[in-house]
Amino acid sequence: MLCRDSKKVLGAFVDNEIDLMQSVALEEHLASCADCTAFMEGQRAVKDLLKNGNFRFSAPPGFKEELLRELQPPPPKKLRLWSFTSAPVWRAAAAAAIIILSVGLITLLYKESSVNKMAAQNEIVDSHIRSLLMNHLTDVASTDQHTVKPWFNGKLAFSPKVVDFSDKGFPLIGGRLDTMDGQTVAALIYRHRQHVINVFTYPHSGAFRPLASEQRGYRIIHWAESGMEFWLVSDLNPEELEQFAELLRE
Repeated sequence: MLCRDSKKVLGAFVDNEIDLMQSVALEEHLASCADCTAFMEGQRAVKDLLKNGNFRFSAPPGFKEELLRELQPPPPKKLRLWSFTSAPVWRAAAAAAIIILSVGLITLLYKESSVNKMAAQNEIVDSHIRSLLMNHLTDVASTDQHTVKPWFNGKLAFSPKVVDFSDKGFPLIGGRLDTMDGQTVAALIYRHRQHVINVFTYPHSGAFRPLASEQRGYRIIHWAESGMEFWLVSDLNPEELEQFAELLRE
């Protein structure tokens, strides 16, 4: 079984949803492929997080007592007509329900975003490691940006930003096609001394400032601007990787 075939069924394998023959073939492949094994562990980590995540909302201190006070019947008054929505108890209950639902939804969305972010980081690191282990850093090898950039023409629905930073100590060494979240992206490869830097880029409608993180010993910097999203991954130290990110953003 090849890596590209393995990645298609790893998710179903983690969920015990593939037949015996596929399981045997996949287990034989995993026994000799560290890249696919790491990818499978990432899938299991995401599954465990979703399964064991705590999505319950706890009311703040004093909430119960305040609600009980609101539920106390009002003192007897002269009989008069009143509307359902004007009763204090229903106003309090409605307000409490809205608060609980809002906070619960915000908490759920935040946790879902965290899970998605971790899965994306795993995929980026997997692609970086795969390019190193399979000795497939480039589809087009060149330090000339005027050679690398035109190579992507017709292969992508967008034109990636390609700049050589040899004079800054970060020479361009080439580019290749890669995949992320089911879409084809541009991968630009740079080097700083003996350290390889993979730059993954593709269109993005929003914008956000660079976010730094670390995954399995690799540093990652992620941001979006000018209609494009960028992921940098390398074993370079944080200070020099941030320096390179600033060069890309100029």
